[in-house]
Amino acid sequence: MNLGVRVGMISITDIRASNCDIQVAYWQAPNHIRYALFTSGGLEWA
Repeated sequence: MNLGVRVGMISITDIRASNCDIQVAYWQAPNHIRYALFTSGGLEWA
């Protein structure tokens, strides 16, 4: 499939210290599956 993957971890404290914000929502699907949804300008900063 030749997909490029980018992974990183940044604390929400660091994002908010740069005057950005990020919000996370979780949706629990059946069979122990949980999806995370992210929104706000903090994703662009990261």
